[in-house]
Amino acid sequence: MGDKPDTPEILYHYCSNAAFLSIIESGTIRLSDLSLSNDSQEGRWVKKIINDSLKPSGIETDIPMRYLDEIIDKTRALGFCVSGDHDSLSQWRACADNASGVAIGLSAEYLKLSSRPNLGFRHHMAGFDRVRYKLDERQQLILGLIEEISSITAEN
Repeated sequence: MGDKPDTPEILYHYCSNAAFLSIIESGTIRLSDLSLSNDSQEGRWVKKIINDSLKPSGIETDIPMRYLDEIIDKTRALGFCVSGDHDSLSQWRACADNASGVAIGLSAEYLKLSSRPNLGFRHHMAGFDRVRYKLDERQQLILGLIEEISSITAEN
């Protein structure tokens, strides 16, 4: 990434003109089920990452793949995608109705603040983070979650 900051000040949500009109009329951006994204493997890579991450950590598991499939099928992740790139050909093509839509600039700081827990919950299910495409970054994320779950269960 060079000298680029981790998160740009402005992030761009690429969408069709119909989606843009809906956002303007309602004053809201609606979240979508990530399993319905244009990437059919979105969210499914987690099975392989979990198994690959557990092996080197020394954690033994006999979780059959069917249980992970069941958890993934019953657990839905909602979200909307943004990009730090204000003029990405791949985003225009894939997300903005084959380059006939729009890119809406959003404040990264506002998105971060609006995803923070505000109801006193110790653990929340909302967040704002970048997608990790590199395998080692995904593994570190999974190991961090495993450690957090382990510490929670140890407290109870």
